[in-house]
Amino acid sequence: MKILVLIIFALLFVNDLFGQKDFYPGYIVTNSGDTIYGMVKDRKSSRLKIYSKIHLKNSKGKKRKYGPGEILAYESGGNTYHSVWYRERQFLKVIEKGYVTYYYDESVDEDGYLFETKLLKRENEQRFTTIIGIGFRKKTMNYFADCPELVRKLDARQYRFNSLGEAVRFYNRECGM
Repeated sequence: MKILVLIIFALLFVNDLFGQKDFYPGYIVTNSGDTIYGMVKDRKSSRLKIYSKIHLKNSKGKKRKYGPGEILAYESGGNTYHSVWYRERQFLKVIEKGYVTYYYDESVDEDGYLFETKLLKRENEQRFTTIIGIGFRKKTMNYFADCPELVRKLDARQYRFNSLGEAVRFYNRECGM
């Protein structure tokens, strides 16, 4: 019985040492536009910790870290992130891409709490527009003022704070440049 317990313990220990813990299939896009595929790690899932640099393990098992200034974008586990200037150079999650792109900033404060910010940015804009729950309708109606049909839908509450992605998708499909 002792041997069985030792074997199980050893297998679990070896799995932790050599496993792909928190690595997901993905890729990076270098500043020169090349795409490198591999396994990407950008956070610890066991404890909420978002890394400032992502880790890429290529097909040969070689690991390398990349910061937001070193790559244009990356994908990990089906989520795409762009390297953009927001407060500082950082990675923002892309929710809806188009003439207006809807980004999602996931940050952890000094106490370890996750806070999330919804951001909009047109291709020709220098700054992001922050969208929060309070005043959502008024702010989005002003932001999308060049699309009367979307403004009407926002005013009629067809799109709400939690369906911002649908509103952006409508704008890009019906009104975007």
